[in-house]
Amino acid sequence: MKHKSPLATVGIAVCLTVLTACGASTTTSSSSAPASSTTAGQATTAESTPQASTPQVSQGQDSITVSGVGNGEVGPLTLDQPYYIVKTTNASAADYGVLTVTVKGKELPTITSLAPEYTRVFQPPSPSVTFTIECPGAYTLQFTKPPALSTAVPAPKSFEGAGGTTVTGLVSTKGTYVKLSLEYKGQADPNAATGIMLVDAQIYDAVTGDSILNVPRYVNKAKTEDSDGRTTQKPGAYFLIVSSRSDADTWEAKITED
Repeated sequence: MKHKSPLATVGIAVCLTVLTACGASTTTSSSSAPASSTTAGQATTAESTPQASTPQVSQGQDSITVSGVGNGEVGPLTLDQPYYIVKTTNASAADYGVLTVTVKGKELPTITSLAPEYTRVFQPPSPSVTFTIECPGAYTLQFTKPPALSTAVPAPKSFEGAGGTTVTGLVSTKGTYVKLSLEYKGQADPNAATGIMLVDAQIYDAVTGDSILNVPRYVNKAKTEDSDGRTTQKPGAYFLIVSSRSDADTWEAKITED
């Protein structure tokens, strides 16, 4: 799933998260919310925000979408999978508006995002979840169920992309070691700053949604390659979430067993 972002340079610095976080990748646009079929959960709006609208909840075949304007509370939502791939949109990002999503009863937010679009893994603390949402403008939250393990292709497998965020297809391993390798394919510049994350990637367990590496791998014009791996208890299936700052920041990512 590939999401184009008009704020190409926002990056990790303004897109924070505290998530307790098939051979080809799939792509969606910012208007790709699933068709509404039923209403799930209940929603109320914070009275302190006059312009706020009651959050609307729609149930798709494999996802739940919440949309609204301003501050509010939504739920309880039935989120009974081990994890969901959550995509947020924030219409107020251009005016530096922050979207904050917090599980009711928790002190720390689940998502804090200044980006127009943001994609990460969310692991529900329970099968029934109520969220408190704060946003100065319009927003959407789309919770997509995990992909079927039957779609996994064997490692090694490479993926390529540019601009926005890509959620790759599943890749399976036969052994007990998995490795993520990331390469910057845009215009290299050895004199460029080395700390800028023009492309970053994280690898996730397709069964649990756990991140495999402690920190994402990243590349840029000066640091064109990065990789890391981990020994696992058993063979598994994995996927990547790769974010690129602009169409010029092309990349190649690989899941391998060595």
